Amino acid sequence: MHKSECAAGLGGPKPLKPPYVMRYVSPGCVIIRAEKEEEEEEEEEEEEEEEEEEEEEEEEEEEEEEEEEEEEEEAAAVKPPALSKWII
Repeated sequence: MHKSECAAGLGGPKPLKPPYVMRYVSPGCVIIRAEKEEEEEEEEEEEEEEEEEEEEEEEEEEEEEEEEEEEEEEAAAVKPPALSKWII
């Protein structure tokens, strides 16, 4: 079947139900999704990106907390020994 026939939607098996705009006419033709479905996919992608950003922020916060804890431990290690060790 020629590409122009495919684009015109001539021939082929029975048409598909929504959410498809263009009907399937042969294995070589492309099924175009409705704008509504594409918008839903875009919204899902945006939500996924937001979730990834939140996860990255949480990881950064955790790393900062770990660094602070390490610094505190290092500072504690530098302190002089307890006085009880000096008492005879």
